[in-house]
Amino acid sequence: MVESLLFDNDFLRKLEQFSILSKKLRKGAVRGEHRVIRRGMSTEFHDYKDYNSGDDLRYIDWNIYGRLDKLLIKLFSGEEDQSVHILLDTSLSMNGGYPSKIDYAKQIAGALAYISVNSLDRVGITSFSDRMGEIYVPERHLSNMYSMFHYLESIEADGSTAFNNALKEYSRKVKRPGTAVVISDMMDNEGFEEGLLSLIYRKFDVVVLQVLSEEELAPRINGSVKLIDAETGRPMKVSIDRKSIRQYQEELDAWFSSIEKFCIQKNIDYIRSGSMVPIEDFLLKYLRHGGMIG
Repeated sequence: MVESLLFDNDFLRKLEQFSILSKKLRKGAVRGEHRVIRRGMSTEFHDYKDYNSGDDLRYIDWNIYGRLDKLLIKLFSGEEDQSVHILLDTSLSMNGGYPSKIDYAKQIAGALAYISVNSLDRVGITSFSDRMGEIYVPERHLSNMYSMFHYLESIEADGSTAFNNALKEYSRKVKRPGTAVVISDMMDNEGFEEGLLSLIYRKFDVVVLQVLSEEELAPRINGSVKLIDAETGRPMKVSIDRKSIRQYQEELDAWFSSIEKFCIQKNIDYIRSGSMVPIEDFLLKYLRHGGMIG
């Protein structure tokens, strides 16, 4: 069991229940229990390799171990590793909400990484704001989860948002595509389309998980207030009444619709959630209902 400040051990044990079932998080070929049968391809025995820490014990040839006292892993033709790339928005706008969007997003990232590794996938986590954080190339060993959790725990929201530029940079630098899971509030005046398209052009299968705060989804302010931009610090005095709240909701719905329409057109999986939704509910209801985990 990998210990983490993000989750208690009981929750990690619940995540392990998805290690066999989480087949729909990715669309490409996968390894081990996630086999993809293609016409003209075989999943027959091909060769052996030495056992390494983190390999699935189910693929050990115990007959050879009994005869030679040596641990060997069976390899099958037609099986490939799947890479899961988790891209986490850590811009200052992610600080809002209770719990904060950044803390909620880190839990989502950690949970998906844990599920992926337990499903024998390679997984990496990279943060971005107005610059791309250190790129962690996807790896498969469960032993790497400790460093991934430690990395997530150390992340703090900082910098402005440069959604398109960050994703373009990532798509250029990473040579091995796979499934890209983008976790963000999507709040960038420059838009989001170019960044997501850059991943698609580089042959990534893209998943967008939009995280918003309760205050953003249903603001409860009234009268004359001073709003401060979370990233620029720029203040703005506004007068809020029922009419302006209604207009806000209409524009918010139109924004959501534009994201949904774009994602449908580009075959991108899109799920939206508020940070007030318990993380367990988000995984078991939202992602499961959306077909991302099973």
